[in-house]
Amino acid sequence: MKILTRKEAQPYQNTSLKRGHVVFTSLIQYDSKILFLESHLKRLLRGADFLFPQEQWKEKQGEIASVVKNELADKKNHYLRLTIFDDQLVLETHLRENYSDNVKLTEALSRKTPDLKPSFLKQSCYLQADLELRQASEDGFDEILFLSYNNELTEASTSNIFVVTDENVIKTPPASSMVLEGITREKLSECLRRNNFKVFEETLTRSDIEKASEIWLTNAVKGIRFVSQFQNKNFSATGSVYEKALTLFGRYGEKYE
Repeated sequence: MKILTRKEAQPYQNTSLKRGHVVFTSLIQYDSKILFLESHLKRLLRGADFLFPQEQWKEKQGEIASVVKNELADKKNHYLRLTIFDDQLVLETHLRENYSDNVKLTEALSRKTPDLKPSFLKQSCYLQADLELRQASEDGFDEILFLSYNNELTEASTSNIFVVTDENVIKTPPASSMVLEGITREKLSECLRRNNFKVFEETLTRSDIEKASEIWLTNAVKGIRFVSQFQNKNFSATGSVYEKALTLFGRYGEKYE
């Protein structure tokens, strides 16, 4: 245990940090290509201007993009996180991890309830999700799916969700269902629509996931992941729409960017 002196603790005494007034985005570099940088920065700075309107963060997008590109210029396959509070931007990079492309999913024990945060505001308030994941892990699952107070599908711990029907129609909950406007969610939907897949944003319920022929999770860092099990129901990726999506989009969007 280390007890910090007042001087040592000074970096942690920022009011915005203590009150959770922070916005961030995470993205990856695939080989030497930074995936969807412009889209990530637009959402990040929109969130920053929502929290700190006096700083006019949107005007700094070009400058930040140049800093990011310079930081990764001599690197490959890195993870990048940009965090903003007040007039400060923190840039973190390290080699990106490899995550399994399939997951066992279970329903969260708790329910999401409406709040005043806009759907473009990405914040690192993951205590509830982490507690749910701890319980899910004890039960043999990798991920959790949050339903809302009225049993609508929302999102996983850090991922958006897609369901595929027996008619190969692809559906994902809208932003109004208390989900983050994920960049991979946006780009994957765009890619599939351009290739004549039927992709819809619509309110989904428990019955939609129970009747689904496939379930996917999307996240900028972990990519598209196939749900091999939801509760007691198993799914196979062989011959799936998921495999076709990977052919067009890639695991992380590297074929589409």
